Amino acid sequence: MDIETLIVDDEPAARRRLRMLIKADPEFKVIGECGDGRHAAEMIRNLNPALVFLDVQIPGADGFGVLQQIAACRGAVNSLLVEIVEGEIRFHVLTQNARADSREARAAENLVEILRRYIK
Repeated sequence: MDIETLIVDDEPAARRRLRMLIKADPEFKVIGECGDGRHAAEMIRNLNPALVFLDVQIPGADGFGVLQQIAACRGAVNSLLVEIVEGEIRFHVLTQNARADSREARAAENLVEILRRYIK
C-alpha cells in the first residue's frame, strides 16, 4: 500500500531533496508538489494525501495558516511541519489533541523510520 505524500516548500532544491529521500522507499509515493500556501491548501483538499511535508515559512499562507484552512474544512488533522535548517530536516509533529513532538533526520534511513512511526 502506497503512502501518498504531498511536498510543500517554496524552495525547489528543498522539494527535490525531500522527493529523493521519499522515493528511496517504495512504500511512499509523491502525488504532488507546490511552493505556496494557497496552492497547498487547495492540493490537500483535492488530493487528500496521507502525509504532507509542509514548510513552515512559505508565501501565500505559512504552514500554520494552511493547517488552519484545512482544519476549518475537515476538522482537526494530524500534521507534520518540516523545516530544513543548515542541511538537516526537522519535523514538528502536531496531533489532533495538540501535542507536539520535534525530531530530526540526518539521513534517509532516519527520515523513513520517522515517517513510518508517524503514519502508523
